Amino acid sequence: MLLLGIKADCNGQAKHEIAALLEKGVDWSFLLGAAASHGVMPLLYRAFRKDYSHLVPEEILSRFRSAYQANTVRNLVLTSELQKIVNRLESGGIPSIPYKGPALAAQLYGDIAFRQFVDLDILVRRRDILKSRDLIAGMGYQADMEFEGAQALAFKQAYNELGLVRNDGKVYLELQWEIVPWSFCFSLDDLDIWRHRQKSVTKDIRFNALPPEELLLILCVHGAKDFWGRLIWVCDAVELIRRHPELNWERLTKLADRTGGRRMLLVGLWLARDLFGTVLPDDVERMVKADPMIGRLTRWIKDRLFGLDESPLDFYKKYAFYFRIRERARDRIEYLFRMIITGLLVEWRPLHMPRSFLPLYYMLRPFRLAKKHGMTLIKRGQATFSEWTLNA
Repeated sequence: MLLLGIKADCNGQAKHEIAALLEKGVDWSFLLGAAASHGVMPLLYRAFRKDYSHLVPEEILSRFRSAYQANTVRNLVLTSELQKIVNRLESGGIPSIPYKGPALAAQLYGDIAFRQFVDLDILVRRRDILKSRDLIAGMGYQADMEFEGAQALAFKQAYNELGLVRNDGKVYLELQWEIVPWSFCFSLDDLDIWRHRQKSVTKDIRFNALPPEELLLILCVHGAKDFWGRLIWVCDAVELIRRHPELNWERLTKLADRTGGRRMLLVGLWLARDLFGTVLPDDVERMVKADPMIGRLTRWIKDRLFGLDESPLDFYKKYAFYFRIRERARDRIEYLFRMIITGLLVEWRPLHMPRSFLPLYYMLRPFRLAKKHGMTLIKRGQATFSEWTLNA
């Protein structure tokens, strides 16, 4: 029901199936909760309001309507705030690219009301991060991490975002210089996004946007980073493809090959095809069929999406997935090396030293982690990788 309902354009057969399910009876509490947790409540409400209001109990439709209206009000507030921040950065000579949130809603759905988001994400160049932070602090924001000495430089190298909270606590902003941490072995530098950015003006917001090919690849990398755990991320890919029939698939696959993101891209595209019937070019389908790992990964993702696999997604399974989602051996090896260097992201104790001692910080890091996690990490990692290999 959830999959059928959130399709932007249902064919006759799909509409018949939706009507049949509604007439048969629906667990509305479950559906409401699932729609909210997967970030697709506005899309489901749009379908019910447009075509099925006579089949949905008035009380349920009222609950959907109230949630939709609250989401619209919040989105309008966040969109207005995003425009102010973009303007502030622009006046300070800093180019920015709003990422996800209002910008993505306007680009892909044509209306900021049709996508759920709770914070703001803005891409800036790495060299501009501190100046951006200071400019935004002048608007009443406080950074959630104070940079000092060598730790500040290490943070900007190993991490990809800095959070800022408005003083009233009502807006959370993430300044990002990469879309994934350094350990993930995927860099925006390889896409040259600042040279290819495009001006975009919608009825809700004016901003710099990414070309559709770069945006689709980035959406798939983001989905892989978070294990495609929410349906809205698949919907975003579906909507982008639908709204850009001129999409340059050859250029897209070349970008993916250049960055080592081919498998991440193809997994996202195959999810769009499997779950929503997105039509893919023959060349793309041949690429998927030539890589059996894509089918295995998408099956694992779908099992977790729909509750067929409810086992805990612990540290070891997460990193086994990250290992398998990369097609190039050198990326897998470098990923393991970088993971050891940067360690567990949750483990960040203050370590203050002069800037000239920065190389020493990286040298000490593996020993600090080895002391903390020791053989447990090795044994659990071996067990998980063995399990994944057997189940493949």
